[in-house]
Amino acid sequence: MPVAQTNSSYYWHCVETPEVRCLDANTARFDATTDVRMPRLVGFAASPSLYLRCGVTAGCTSDNLTDPSHPFPFNGLSEVTLRAAFLGSFYRSYFSFGVTAQKLRYSDFSLPKGGRFDISGNWSGSHKSHRVGVSFDISRHALLDKGGTTYVDQDLLDDIAENTLGLSRLTETSAAECPNLQPGEPPCIHIDLK
Repeated sequence: MPVAQTNSSYYWHCVETPEVRCLDANTARFDATTDVRMPRLVGFAASPSLYLRCGVTAGCTSDNLTDPSHPFPFNGLSEVTLRAAFLGSFYRSYFSFGVTAQKLRYSDFSLPKGGRFDISGNWSGSHKSHRVGVSFDISRHALLDKGGTTYVDQDLLDDIAENTLGLSRLTETSAAECPNLQPGEPPCIHIDLK
């Protein structure tokens, strides 16, 4: 994994201590060097006949990369993006004909070079994995071919992900993880590489 170094200087109002040397009566300086690791992430390929990539998950009915707060959000380790594509293809094969024909709608993977993905800075726990390219989200509403949406068959999705593709599923039910979740509705879907 390539490593880049960043150098930063931080300034604040100075109060002299044995550990802090003041530059003048009002300013202290602290220098830091940080290694930033940027995994080799690849883009998650479009395949609108099998699944959709939805930069804006609400109301997404076509391959859509339009969320300005997350430009190019479909990147991950190559094994993650490949397995995600297989997951969408396998799921579609179960629901490819008739009134139940449907497609998965993928949302957040990672940014092109990884790093902070949570715009508000408040994601914790499982969502931190979006920063390093090992996870992605799937809308809990699949898009029906005939129009409209239906809930994803989460038992089938879990079986394909875990038993066939070596992915693990985190069930998201808290308000922070799954906003607008109503009682009786299925949880949000977050998938990680095992």
